Amino acid sequence: MRLLGIDYGTRKVGLAFSDAPLAEPVKVIRFKSEFDLFDKLEEAVKEYSAQKIVVGVAEGDMAVKQREFASKLAKRVGVPIVLQDETLSTKETNTKLSEIKKSWRKRKALEDACAATVILQRYIDS
Repeated sequence: MRLLGIDYGTRKVGLAFSDAPLAEPVKVIRFKSEFDLFDKLEEAVKEYSAQKIVVGVAEGDMAVKQREFASKLAKRVGVPIVLQDETLSTKETNTKLSEIKKSWRKRKALEDACAATVILQRYIDS
């Protein structure tokens, strides 16, 4: 199954993809409006022929925003969406990225896509 993983944030969204047992980072989408974000995500769903979308959900106030986002996205793209716990995914990502011999700026640019990869891999492994 072709899966698209999403690490949703209020200013940027990380994407990961998998059609095998391993997830891989794709890109980070920066956006200014919800309309712009959904257009870009709709393109990504088509580009990767995603059959299911996995959206990471945190705790607290952010969880409410992430669930609303997932609901709106489901209506927009018509692809099944599942929610996956993303607790500590950014911490795990930062630990892994710190091992890469690149500048802080380059590692920071990868952070959201890598967090989406952690979220998607957790879903695949579960």
